[in-house]
Amino acid sequence: MKKLLIIALVLMMVALPVLTACNNSQPGGETSDAASQGGDTSVGGEISDDPLAVFPLEEKKFENVTIKILTREGRHAQQFVPQDEFEGSVINSAVKARNDLIEEQYGIIIEIEPSERPATDIGISIESGTSDYQIVNDAAHFMVKRVIDNWFYSLNDLLDLSQPWWDQNACNQLTLSDKKFFVAGSALFQDDSFTAGVLFNKNVYADRYEPTYGSLYEMVDKGTWTIDVMYEMAKDFAMPDENGDWMTAGAYYGVVTDGYSGATMLTNGAGAVSAYKDEQNNIVLSGGTEQSINAFDKVFTLLTDRTVSVFAEQFQPTNWGYGSTQFITNHALFSVGYLSSLLGIMTNETPDKVVPGVVPPPKYDAAQDGYHAGINVYQSDVMAIPVCVVEEEQLEATAYAMELLGYYSMKESPFGIDSVTAAFYDTSMKLQATVDDNDSRMLDLITSNRIYDLGGAFDWNSKMIGLYSTNLYAGANTLASSWEANRPALRLQCRKPSKHSRTASTNKLLRESREKSRLSFLCFFGFPLPFFRFGWYNVHILKRTDRSFSWKGGLFMVKRLQIDELQQYKCVYMIGAGGVSMSSLALILREKGAEVRGYDRSRSKVTERLEQAGVTMYYEDDPKGFEGVDLVCFTAAVNEEHPQMVLAKESGAKIISRAELLGCIAASYPYSVAVAGTHGKSTTSGMISHIFMQCYVNCSLRRSVARRQAV
Repeated sequence: MKKLLIIALVLMMVALPVLTACNNSQPGGETSDAASQGGDTSVGGEISDDPLAVFPLEEKKFENVTIKILTREGRHAQQFVPQDEFEGSVINSAVKARNDLIEEQYGIIIEIEPSERPATDIGISIESGTSDYQIVNDAAHFMVKRVIDNWFYSLNDLLDLSQPWWDQNACNQLTLSDKKFFVAGSALFQDDSFTAGVLFNKNVYADRYEPTYGSLYEMVDKGTWTIDVMYEMAKDFAMPDENGDWMTAGAYYGVVTDGYSGATMLTNGAGAVSAYKDEQNNIVLSGGTEQSINAFDKVFTLLTDRTVSVFAEQFQPTNWGYGSTQFITNHALFSVGYLSSLLGIMTNETPDKVVPGVVPPPKYDAAQDGYHAGINVYQSDVMAIPVCVVEEEQLEATAYAMELLGYYSMKESPFGIDSVTAAFYDTSMKLQATVDDNDSRMLDLITSNRIYDLGGAFDWNSKMIGLYSTNLYAGANTLASSWEANRPALRLQCRKPSKHSRTASTNKLLRESREKSRLSFLCFFGFPLPFFRFGWYNVHILKRTDRSFSWKGGLFMVKRLQIDELQQYKCVYMIGAGGVSMSSLALILREKGAEVRGYDRSRSKVTERLEQAGVTMYYEDDPKGFEGVDLVCFTAAVNEEHPQMVLAKESGAKIISRAELLGCIAASYPYSVAVAGTHGKSTTSGMISHIFMQCYVNCSLRRSVARRQAV
């Protein structure tokens, strides 16, 4: 009897889990809430251990909210909406499926606004107080520079940055003062496109070099793919054309590239960067270390050997297409550039074109610990939320849209369409643009060892992004001495904290200060008034009324003039651009998107900085400078008989004085602050602007270009 009871108990214990599972099973194959506890998720009637099988954040539904993204065109725009120029591509299909799902399920509509300079153009929206764009997408190099202008929100409290669809390396590397203003990840594939790689001619290599060196892929696996090996093969392959000439269509080169990509990406690959972050998140300047100098020395020797290598800037004018043409037509062994080149070769219709293979940038030597692939900070994108997004509901929808774009870019569509990530990387890059599994494996190796050279991203003192390439252009390796000369200024620049950041908690304050947040802060001369004294100096706050003056609250008020005419001029010529005031006005126009040209009698530090900012300078009376100009601004230092004024009148363009242009720019703001006095006007202006900015009142302070710091 006892044995029978024991057997019965055993049978009940065995049967109990089965009965429990049956009770949890619901009609239609669904699983009850109790069954899903502990992290398992029901997908199509089956229990999945994948925590990302469903969107892991709180589900929200919006009422057809449109999120407009300011971005560059082409592939940059294709990351967000399908593009006609890539009609029929699997990427377009994946992007459309993702956006349709987000709109249907969450009520968010994704749109874009193409722009040549998103990181600059967003300033127009911010300064005008409009909310035209909710997300800005542009290259890291251009975006990071705008943090000091307080144009972007800190994303620390707006996004769940721990989620796997965010690129943790990019987010952490681009952190400023412990705040993350920018994100990259699954929603963006341009970071993969512009990761450095070395393409090689597979057929030529197999015929001429594999018998001696073995498989290049195996060389990478063994860790023996180095700059020295690359140089040996490049020297053997290179030869002039039949007439003994170089830099012609008939010449053969071992290495083709452009100056920035070749110098920077090969140096990064050799284990050297100009700046990085240590374990304590502190920025370390490393461009002058022994490792950096030695690495660049090898790169410099390789790229300046004109019987082996050629880079685009050696041509006058620069011939950007020469290197790619030589490689595609089998006239080059190696091409140093980016993974996006694979897509370009795939769509190129040249007969008998090159069969490309891809490997990471070579190591400094075999002892180097692993491979490194730099990323082009001029081209790889990051996203940010501009501060013109003020309403809480709009800000919430914007942040949520960014999370959705990230999650659904890495998740396959329920309709069987590839995810955006899979469509770009697995299909376009691995299956279509490469030849065999070895190249596919190399792509994984390259993208998993991607690094940011922070010097190029932050570009302190405007010296860092061209640290290596400027030496290449000059034809003299002065890296060590130039680094020592610039290091003190660089140390000061890189340690300046960001002034402040806006977070969701400041929205109420921003809305309340909206009417008084647009300040033009310029140093004027004026009349001493007793109403508002700051130290020894008089501060006049002017608000424009109808050309008449009135007293209000102890302040001198003038009614605002609507000046829209200035916006219609696309090309402005500045006579006397090297002057203190004229140079600052030229930069303001340049930052607002105008093409700016300038004249001055001679070169100076001011004109050099104008040229670096994109202003075309003339130092002789050249009529060509006035071609296409629709507005001319002249300094009071020139008279009507000056040759430049004569040319200006002959051009038919509108001519205004410096004072008129200054008035137009100042009048485009509701408020202007004028500081009067004999000495200390700049100091006082800086102190007042600091007070305003700490109170989240956006203002603009201009000083001379010669020693200007934007505030």
